[in-house]
Amino acid sequence: MTTFTLSSFRDRPLQGRDDCTFCQIASGSQPAHLVYESERCLAFLDILPIRRGHVLVVPRRHVDNLAALSVVESNGSKTGEAGEAEEFIRGLVVVTRGVGKALEDDRLQIITNQVYGQVVPHLHFHIVPAPPLPGSTPSLSSSTASSRTSPKKETPPPQRSLLPLIGHGRDELDDDEAVELARQIRAAVDEVVKEETARRTGGPDAKL
Repeated sequence: MTTFTLSSFRDRPLQGRDDCTFCQIASGSQPAHLVYESERCLAFLDILPIRRGHVLVVPRRHVDNLAALSVVESNGSKTGEAGEAEEFIRGLVVVTRGVGKALEDDRLQIITNQVYGQVVPHLHFHIVPAPPLPGSTPSLSSSTASSRTSPKKETPPPQRSLLPLIGHGRDELDDDEAVELARQIRAAVDEVVKEETARRTGGPDAKL
């Protein structure tokens, strides 16, 4: 993917902080198909998806890379309150689960570029559905659990067999399809948030 990234973005101008597309999306001045929002994190469909369901997860605050996220709160918040880095990673996990649930397949590639090919210098993670292997079936936690009881076990293919299947074509997102896809992913993410909240608090009516 690095070769494709470099050849595709070598001649494209880098955005600066003042014209950052992701900051504009975070402020609401630029439209996007949102699938998740929190105080410090948001996620939306990539307008040039590698595959259907390609989502970007970004912090609301403009930072260039992961190391720039704040670990300790600077506003005197109480001990135990989620900081910027913690909330961002939590959002990344929640959205990853939600995408897998919505697509009924949790085989996903999580990608971030901090130097090469990063046209928008605002930290972002790509959640990209992985290419299906020939003859494979969707992999979800529930189906994985049931398959453990099956006497027949399939030998996983060698990693190199995935390489020819990694697609590099990126067509612009169809707006009509994106509306429905974002709705499906958003609903799945909401389910994940509710499940996680109930698990942490011990009750289905608990609030975040």
